[in-house]
Order: sequence, then C-alpha cells, then structure tokens
Amino acid sequence: MSNLESTILGIKANPLNFKTVISLINDWVKERATGKYVVLENVFTIMNAVDDPAYCTVVKEAALAIPDGKPVAIMHKLKGFKTVEQTRGPELMYQYLKQSVNQDISHFFYGGKEGVPEKLKVFFENEFPGIKIVGTYSPPFRKLTTEEDQEICDRINQSGADILWVGLGAPKQDIWMYQHQEKLTVVVQLGIGAAFDFWIGNLKIAPKWMQTLCLEWFYRFLQEPRRLFKRYFYHNPRFIWYSLFELIS
Repeated sequence: MSNLESTILGIKANPLNFKTVISLINDWVKERATGKYVVLENVFTIMNAVDDPAYCTVVKEAALAIPDGKPVAIMHKLKGFKTVEQTRGPELMYQYLKQSVNQDISHFFYGGKEGVPEKLKVFFENEFPGIKIVGTYSPPFRKLTTEEDQEICDRINQSGADILWVGLGAPKQDIWMYQHQEKLTVVVQLGIGAAFDFWIGNLKIAPKWMQTLCLEWFYRFLQEPRRLFKRYFYHNPRFIWYSLFELIS
C-alpha cells in the first residue's frame, strides 16, 4: 500500500492533502484520462459503505476517496499519515476553479435545486473572470427516465467539459457518478455535496474555530436538524466506537 492509499474501517480512503489532490486532477486533465470520479469522504460516507456492500463498491471503484470530514483526516493521522489534510468540498471547488482560469479547463455544474447551478455559475464567473463554465443542469427530484438520462449525458458530453461537479449529496451523488463513469466523456467527476448551496448563500459555512474543533457537523445540524439528525446522532457514535476498536487492534 502506497502513501496515497489506505483504508478506514475496511473502506477505501486516500490520505491526501489539498496540493496533491489538485495536482492529481490537473495531471488527469493533461492526460485526458476520462472516466474517473472522486468521492469526498466523511463519517456518513464511511458508515454507509460499512453498512452497504453495494455502496462500498462505489467507494472502492472511485479514483480517489479523499478526507472531506475532519474525523476522517484525524483517523489518517493517527494511522501515521502525517501530511494528510481535510479537503472540504466547498474549499476544494473554490480553489480548483480559481487555479483553472488560466489553464483552459472547462467545468459543468450538475445538481442542486432548480436555479441553484445557474446562480453558482454567475457567482464563479464574477469571482473568477475568464473561467470556463460550459453548462449547468438541475435534475428533478425523482428517478430519471432512460431517455432523460441519455439526454443529460449528451448535454454534458457535447459541452466539452473537463470537470463535472456533482452536487446531489452523498450517497446519491457517488452512486450517480459510479453509474455514469463510462457514459460521460469528462475527465473526472467530483461529488462535492452541499458546496453549491454554500457558495450561493443557501447554507452558511461553519466558522474556522468550529472546523478546527471538529464541530462543523454541529453547525450543519443546527441549519438542517430534521435532515441531518440520523446522520450525526446514529452514524457518528458508531464511527467513534469502531475507529477506537480499529486503532487498538
């Protein structure tokens, strides 16, 4: 196992930092190595993979499963990967789009409620003049028909996008990327969860001090208590218990 590879609770996990993640994506774009997708891994992602063998396969087949959650980054450090960094979805999106302006890299935004990806496009075009955002699409909150699915694949492919940013929330976005990896001609898909809503102001990003103290989850919970209750109060305690057992073992 190389210093780019590891597991947490038996689930694929890449102990990387921001610089390495961005460098790898840039390498893929230069090589035109299509068909890759990246999972942003947090406690919820890992516990879903522990519980569901099919979703475990989705994570395993990803080009990368990077530490979006602070507890995941801490677990990597406790296992000896000292250079690992938390790679939060919103920050990764912002920093990657920023450095892509002068590299002729094009982007497509897929996900979010109606109107969200369009607002996001406007936000980043104002933030980074010259950025190439070649398409947006907000899918309906239901299963797409075969025809609709093919239509959106054609739309993404015809846009010529290099990077597809998928904001459907985990595990839905990861399963979608897995199912579409061979249908799309983009270089890489990145599942970045609620990043769309963060950057247009629908959700607030936790203060730095809360992020440092592993309290970002609590800040998120206060904003969406009904949706996130099970995620945090069922999965988090299990993750802590299983992780302690793994470290002791």
